[in-house]
Amino acid sequence: MVKRTTEDKVNVTETDVLERLKTLVPLLQQEYLENLLKRYELNPDVRILSSRKLAELHAARGMWASAARIMSNTASSSERFSTAQELYMSAAELSIKAGDYLLADDNIRGAFESASPGDKARVQAKGAEMFLNEAADLDRNGKMTKCVQLYERILKTTRDANVSKRVSERLVVLYQKLGKIQDHMRMKASLESQ
Repeated sequence: MVKRTTEDKVNVTETDVLERLKTLVPLLQQEYLENLLKRYELNPDVRILSSRKLAELHAARGMWASAARIMSNTASSSERFSTAQELYMSAAELSIKAGDYLLADDNIRGAFESASPGDKARVQAKGAEMFLNEAADLDRNGKMTKCVQLYERILKTTRDANVSKRVSERLVVLYQKLGKIQDHMRMKASLESQ
């Protein structure tokens, strides 16, 4: 159990949180941050800092899904659009690592909605890039079935002709390796007609 010294303060500041975290081991840091987030109406900046640190602790232990949920919940309660956009994109990245592509889509949509009109295209491009990077990692690690599913998802959602062509070319190879002859032939014919 974490001793209640700085927790008992009503107006906890960012420096209080950071100083307290320096004195604790990771599991106690997690408990401290969870208690802090549950117990108080915190200043929004302190809440965001605490949530980020808690998400970092979860991610360091490989708990990508819970880290993504923490970031997503923090983003939805953020008061500033720029902060919400950043938090949603972080949550999307963590969701993709967790393999929860629906939550990642929701987070990218949240970032898109909180972006300024000039940033909307950049947010969409960054979201597509995150999915492409994850697919490439899966491909490198030999997880072909999951990679094919992700490439198919990218192919359905992308509007960029270059990305579409690159993904289609990779799918032709993966379909052949997986022995999906009909899909291989269909994709190859689709590529030739482009």
